[in-house]
Amino acid sequence: MLARESARFEEALKLGVTIRMLAPVLAEAFINLIIFLLAKSDIKSDQRLYQDIIRRGIDVRVKSLHINCNGFAKAVATDSIEFKAFQTLMNKRNDFLHGNVDPTVLRYDVVHFDYRTIPVFEKRASFGELALSHRLIQVEPERALEDFEIVTGLVAIIMECLEPKYREAVSALMRATSPGWRPKDGRVGILFPEHTVHSVLELEE
Repeated sequence: MLARESARFEEALKLGVTIRMLAPVLAEAFINLIIFLLAKSDIKSDQRLYQDIIRRGIDVRVKSLHINCNGFAKAVATDSIEFKAFQTLMNKRNDFLHGNVDPTVLRYDVVHFDYRTIPVFEKRASFGELALSHRLIQVEPERALEDFEIVTGLVAIIMECLEPKYREAVSALMRATSPGWRPKDGRVGILFPEHTVHSVLELEE
């Protein structure tokens, strides 16, 4: 029983870490996609300027989208709950990447020792629970899904700032499974429709 539960915790750990690490990457990829698609012509034509914008802090990139890109009817509301949650998410990602350790955050239980060697836990739990409960600290499924929702919220407030025709174009491209690029003029488009038709021609003998 404990082996089966341990395997489940191990799988949950892998999924939780993966989602929490990839959620910020997904957000940054979306922001860079917006810049790539909608950057003003003078920025696109100057690679040094374009690369400078892409390499700026991610909060600066979001705050200047309406300045550097076409199609924005207004600036992104950086005082919104969604943007503040996104900044917190990025800070947590940095803690993960740089291995910042905070015992007060990673604590999952309190243990006392009787006669110096006998552990006495404040929480009543089985040995199995004691052995496995700490494995998902900071990568619980609920937290991982919350990270994904934060990214979804950021995408939503950025899309809301776009003029309708630009919003529709970006949405269509994000849904596309066959995007295309024409190097001659730097245009991005969708190569093939999402629907397919299969037909068979039967010949009478």
